[in-house]
Amino acid sequence: MRPLIILVLLLTSCFQKVEKDAFYPQAFTFEPHVVGYKTLETFDITRPAIPYSDWQGNLYKTPDYKGRQFQINIWYPAENATSTQLTIGNYIDLTARSVYFEQTKENLNFGRQEIVSKVHDLGNTDSLKSLDVFNNLTTKAYLNARPIDDKFPLIVYPNGIAPFTTAPTCEMLASYGFVVVSFQMKGVDSSTSEASTIGADIGADDLKFILSEVLKLDFVDNDKIALIGNAIVSSFCVAHLVKNENIDAFISLEGGFISNYEQTILNDIPAYQPHRLNIPMLCIY
Repeated sequence: MRPLIILVLLLTSCFQKVEKDAFYPQAFTFEPHVVGYKTLETFDITRPAIPYSDWQGNLYKTPDYKGRQFQINIWYPAENATSTQLTIGNYIDLTARSVYFEQTKENLNFGRQEIVSKVHDLGNTDSLKSLDVFNNLTTKAYLNARPIDDKFPLIVYPNGIAPFTTAPTCEMLASYGFVVVSFQMKGVDSSTSEASTIGADIGADDLKFILSEVLKLDFVDNDKIALIGNAIVSSFCVAHLVKNENIDAFISLEGGFISNYEQTILNDIPAYQPHRLNIPMLCIY
């Protein structure tokens, strides 16, 4: 939740005047690697497609897809910056199409309004104009740039409004020589994840599928994998890593993983045994 509050403050502060790098916190520094970006739209055919659900619990149409749909956003070290430079507007539109992939005006407008609605819920009444202000701001990433011919450690960073809210962090990490993946975890029967034991199990399964897809990429080092989780997603990451011995590190980024409430959720998962968490972890809480 806190990153969304930061987003609200950022949007508000940029309402009247937007500098070139306004989307990036001042503390962010970028290393020499050019940052490439690509999107994978893929389906877990072992599970059904799901509809979009908003924060009020309203369900919308279920798409006619043959499987549970995932938009996988990937940043990586690239050879050069000769391809199209992405804008913040591109990230907004990708976020808008995270459940319904078709790039229609109807889908984009609906998705953008949902982003606005979520920011409104946090108290920002000028967010629509602020989103418009962001449209043409350039980012540090280049669309489908040629990857460097090497293998890089993998970081997976799920978030409920990815890639819009995660892009600055993902771009910065990629410039330091990481492949960074962000996607939206989903719930049991809809797009909204659930703060429950079954929700954590579903999130763990989502991570398992995402990793199975991303580890196919030639530039990913399959032996170096880390997870970052924010809010309830931090516990979903833990629900996955207790079943996956190939995870090397974990960051709970202001997540609830160490809270009594989320420990109660995790303790109901048979595989969750705290003594099995024997990898480096950083918990910011």
